[in-house]
Amino acid sequence: MNTAEQDQLQTWLQERELDAALSRSDDPPAVTQHDDDVRPFTPVKSFQIRLLKPHVHPTDTPRFVAVLATNDETAMATAVPFSRFATPATPGECTTARSESPLRVLCLWNASDLSASALADESWHCGDLDAGQGTQMHAHLQTYRSGNTPESTDPRLFGPRLVHPLDPRHAYLDEERALTQAIRDAYTLATPLTFPQTESVREALPVAAEAHEQYGHEWRLTISGLSLELACTRQKDSVNVHVRDKHENPARHFDGGYLSAQDGSSSSPIWNGRVALPKSMHAPLTHITSAEGFTHALVAP
Repeated sequence: MNTAEQDQLQTWLQERELDAALSRSDDPPAVTQHDDDVRPFTPVKSFQIRLLKPHVHPTDTPRFVAVLATNDETAMATAVPFSRFATPATPGECTTARSESPLRVLCLWNASDLSASALADESWHCGDLDAGQGTQMHAHLQTYRSGNTPESTDPRLFGPRLVHPLDPRHAYLDEERALTQAIRDAYTLATPLTFPQTESVREALPVAAEAHEQYGHEWRLTISGLSLELACTRQKDSVNVHVRDKHENPARHFDGGYLSAQDGSSSSPIWNGRVALPKSMHAPLTHITSAEGFTHALVAP
């Protein structure tokens, strides 16, 4: 991590500390539920900024999202939440150059595909990104979804790299994922923005699980959308997993990230391109998530 990244991280950590202190206050800010006619109903369109209604998210902090794309065929909208901090935390967060405190940073890594009609019902249209900025942010999102990092001449446009498994930003990412998941679970508004699993992949997962029981057995899982794979080996009390490129070399693309299984369990952080899964984590692996929060499906060959 270079000096600029270290300075940026220090700024973010100070904001995080202040936010934590305010959250411990004896008198947190009250959230008032207003009538739906405070703002008129408006359909969802690309580049809108929308404020989720208070009952949609389980926090006292207003939750704003930017709509970066809409799809008329699927009736879905790609929504990206804004950070509660003014400094981007990771390369998956991008500054917007806006002056409003809640709208300074977009969390591209935490994007979701939402039902456009549900989003229209459960949020208020309160502003817009200009066309140029909206187009640029959508391009950044598409780059991240492909597993790459967009380039910028401004070193402070994106957050600093996340490279250590004990970095406190991991806790922040977990909190934001949990908040987004709580919204999905409570209101069925969204599904994670990720590479889809096909029916053939789902059918192959139990077969892969059965093969794991043989001690010393090795099997492979490819990472959807990338030229990487997992080499998994059953040991006596664990499963050793190595991330490798197409030349069989160790790959550290997912250092700081984790593996997810079909039953919802997760691994410890991946480090140096490898992680050991405990024997208790016996369900088939389904996804791998990067340190920045981007998720890829695991495909059984």
